[in-house]
Amino acid sequence: MSKETIDKDKLLKLGWVEGTDPIYPMSKVLSDPEINEEDHLRLVVHQLEGGWMFAVSMPDGGLLNFVAHSTEELQTFEKMIHSYNPTY
Repeated sequence: MSKETIDKDKLLKLGWVEGTDPIYPMSKVLSDPEINEEDHLRLVVHQLEGGWMFAVSMPDGGLLNFVAHSTEELQTFEKMIHSYNPTY
Protein backbone atom coordinates (compact mmCIF):
# COMPACT_ATOMS: atom_id res chain seq x y z
CA MET A 1 0.00 0.00 0.00
CA SER A 2 1.55 3.30 -1.06
CA LYS A 3 1.37 6.42 1.09
CA GLU A 4 -0.18 9.60 -0.26
CA THR A 5 2.22 12.40 -1.06
CA ILE A 6 1.19 15.67 0.53
CA ASP A 7 2.27 18.34 -1.92
CA LYS A 8 1.95 22.11 -2.20
CA ASP A 9 -1.19 21.97 -4.36
CA LYS A 10 -2.99 19.77 -1.84
CA LEU A 11 -2.03 22.10 1.02
CA LEU A 12 -3.26 25.14 -0.93
CA LYS A 13 -6.61 23.39 -1.47
CA LEU A 14 -6.80 22.86 2.32
CA GLY A 15 -6.42 26.59 2.99
CA TRP A 16 -2.67 26.79 3.52
CA VAL A 17 -0.87 29.91 2.31
CA GLU A 18 2.46 30.03 0.52
CA GLY A 19 4.87 32.54 2.02
CA THR A 20 8.29 33.92 1.14
CA ASP A 21 10.29 32.46 4.05
CA PRO A 22 12.38 29.52 2.73
CA ILE A 23 12.46 27.88 6.19
CA TYR A 24 8.67 28.11 6.69
CA PRO A 25 7.37 28.18 3.10
CA MET A 26 3.72 27.38 3.92
CA SER A 27 1.40 27.97 6.85
CA LYS A 28 -2.21 27.94 7.94
CA VAL A 29 -3.56 30.16 10.72
CA LEU A 30 -5.62 28.21 13.25
CA SER A 31 -6.48 30.96 15.71
CA ASP A 32 -9.06 33.70 15.43
CA PRO A 33 -7.94 36.12 12.69
CA GLU A 34 -9.18 39.02 14.84
CA ILE A 35 -6.32 38.63 17.36
CA ASN A 36 -2.86 40.15 16.94
CA GLU A 37 -0.86 38.40 14.25
CA GLU A 38 2.04 37.68 16.65
CA ASP A 39 -0.41 35.73 18.87
CA HIS A 40 -1.57 33.39 16.09
CA LEU A 41 -1.43 29.67 16.46
CA ARG A 42 -0.61 28.19 13.05
CA LEU A 43 0.31 25.02 11.25
CA VAL A 44 3.58 25.24 9.33
CA VAL A 45 5.84 23.19 7.10
CA HIS A 46 9.50 23.66 7.99
CA GLN A 47 12.93 22.17 7.41
CA LEU A 48 14.72 23.02 10.65
CA GLU A 49 15.77 19.44 11.31
CA GLY A 50 17.20 18.54 7.91
CA GLY A 51 13.99 17.50 6.18
CA TRP A 52 10.46 18.74 5.62
CA MET A 53 8.22 18.44 8.66
CA PHE A 54 4.82 19.61 9.86
CA ALA A 55 4.53 21.56 13.09
CA VAL A 56 2.20 23.66 15.17
CA SER A 57 3.88 27.06 15.55
CA MET A 58 3.19 28.58 18.96
CA PRO A 59 3.00 32.35 19.55
CA ASP A 60 6.08 32.13 21.81
CA GLY A 61 8.16 30.71 18.94
CA GLY A 62 7.97 27.07 20.00
CA LEU A 63 7.21 24.28 17.55
CA LEU A 64 5.25 21.11 18.19
CA ASN A 65 6.44 18.80 15.40
CA PHE A 66 4.14 16.05 14.15
CA VAL A 67 3.85 13.48 11.38
CA ALA A 68 0.99 13.38 8.88
CA HIS A 69 1.05 10.69 6.19
CA SER A 70 -2.02 11.93 4.32
CA THR A 71 -4.20 15.00 3.94
CA GLU A 72 -6.86 13.10 5.89
CA GLU A 73 -4.47 12.69 8.85
CA LEU A 74 -3.46 16.35 8.56
CA GLN A 75 -7.08 17.52 8.59
CA THR A 76 -7.96 15.22 11.50
CA PHE A 77 -5.08 16.60 13.56
CA GLU A 78 -6.03 20.18 12.68
CA LYS A 79 -9.64 19.61 13.75
CA MET A 80 -8.51 18.25 17.13
CA ILE A 81 -6.65 21.46 18.06
CA HIS A 82 -9.00 23.57 20.14
CA SER A 83 -6.94 26.41 21.56
CA TYR A 84 -3.64 27.54 23.05
CA ASN A 85 -3.21 28.99 26.51
CA PRO A 86 0.19 30.66 26.91
CA THR A 87 2.02 30.73 30.20
CA TYR A 88 1.63 34.00 32.04
